[in-house]
Amino acid sequence: EENYTKAIREKLFMEFEVDFGVKPYANWYEVRVHPLENGIAVFFQVTTKRKLAEQALRQERDFSRLVMETAPIAITVVNSQGSITYANTMAQQMMRLSQSEFTTRSYNDPKWRITTLDGDPFPETELPFAIIQRTLRPVHDIQHAVILPDETRLVLSIYGTPLLGETEEFTGAIFAVKDISAQTAMEEALRNSESLYRNLIKFMPHGLEEVAADGRVLFSNEAHHRILGYPKGGIVGKYIWELITDPKEAKDLKAYYKEIIKGELSPTPYTTQYVRPDGV
Repeated sequence: EENYTKAIREKLFMEFEVDFGVKPYANWYEVRVHPLENGIAVFFQVTTKRKLAEQALRQERDFSRLVMETAPIAITVVNSQGSITYANTMAQQMMRLSQSEFTTRSYNDPKWRITTLDGDPFPETELPFAIIQRTLRPVHDIQHAVILPDETRLVLSIYGTPLLGETEEFTGAIFAVKDISAQTAMEEALRNSESLYRNLIKFMPHGLEEVAADGRVLFSNEAHHRILGYPKGGIVGKYIWELITDPKEAKDLKAYYKEIIKGELSPTPYTTQYVRPDGV
């Protein structure tokens, strides 16, 4: 009524939407009010379907935003020009940037200082966004490092998928980003430890071998091959009792080893006699 009164009093054209809840005319209406010399002319158009579609779209967007904000992983959205348009709270915390700082950057901004895991410059054509833009296909577990302003180095694992418009045109991409710095540091430490362990065993002056549960030799260091007179790798794959020439001692060693594997006997020093292939 207020809009109608204003149109009459001020001779104004009015346009508004109203939810008319009285049956049987319950609907959303777009109302146009035209002032006349002696009153007004009112035109109604039912807009219920459009209004419900708008509400559904708004609810869907609100839900999607809620999911992204509460997700336990960093999420970013990049538009078709490569500019970052959204970063959730996890992304902001990970990269030490605010939402406004994020949205001033592009995916390949030099400020990211993107490198390979070995510290070399990362090829721009292999960046996740560049691949998605070129192929219109998702990417999985692309790993690279970034250097933050405080010189903290983060190793990231990135998953992404293209965003397409109604006509399948490329409109951008959405990314899930995981900080795997601790994982890669642990893997590198483990590799270094294994390398040190292998070199220590390889070059130690004492014979050492690794034996499977069935008695086959899995590994034998150089000293062990040299002591027993076998060429490098000549012991691997043999059963440890095969290396003993005396049948009774071989049988005893086999029985002793099986008891150890079953847990029926604790490992103790075992003395036996080997005969080298060269007869020494």
